[in-house]
Amino acid sequence: MMTCIFYILIILTDFPTGAEVLNVGALLTDCPVHNIILYRAFLKDNLIDVFKDPEIIEVNLDVTLIGNNGKEEEGKGAGVFRDTLSIF
Repeated sequence: MMTCIFYILIILTDFPTGAEVLNVGALLTDCPVHNIILYRAFLKDNLIDVFKDPEIIEVNLDVTLIGNNGKEEEGKGAGVFRDTLSIF
């Protein structure tokens, strides 16, 4: 089974001119979703543990952040994942 990220890279490199539009969202919907809970206070250690799993590139990540007060933060979706990577 080809991983989702590898599949996207193949499609991106197959474009002869780079002018075509790629619907990455459609490609990513074929991958299973893996829910992860990350604690803002331990974000670096949490993310390192998550990405140690070699199968992580075969799934889409749905991130839930737990704030410093111990409560779940309200954000949902891809924006939370991007924010998490930026903080890392």
